Amino acid sequence: MPIPVTEVWRPDLRHGAAFSRDPILDTQLSFAGLRDEGSASASYVGNTWGGVISNAGEAGLNFGDGRAGWYVQGGGQYITGRHILENKRIDGDGGAYWAAWHHPEYGNLTAGMNFFGMHYERNLRHFTYGQGDTSGPARTCSPQFR
Repeated sequence: MPIPVTEVWRPDLRHGAAFSRDPILDTQLSFAGLRDEGSASASYVGNTWGGVISNAGEAGLNFGDGRAGWYVQGGGQYITGRHILENKRIDGDGGAYWAAWHHPEYGNLTAGMNFFGMHYERNLRHFTYGQGDTSGPARTCSPQFR
């Protein structure tokens, strides 16, 4: 559950921050962990790994009203779990929007664009022992238009 902190400087300018500590729910390995049956013996249950936790923080700033605006946000995560390598992630996004059309009976049409980027320190996307399935490619960039 994120802990948000938000403040309004002016009616059209806001900034905020959030901090959280949550499990990564992407796969069974990252959420609950797995056990290697091949390493089990009569006296040993086998190697276990996974159960990944993300300690995260983010901050953002946005400016605008119903007609136009922009926003920027950045954050980071420290990712750890049972018998996996620790990992770090940074990410950010920014964008702008404009009211393109307004009709009282049918509603509004808003156009905008967004750019998102993220980077993991290590690529731990595999399901093998010591990896936690906690990232995709080392770097990701995604422009979006609406």
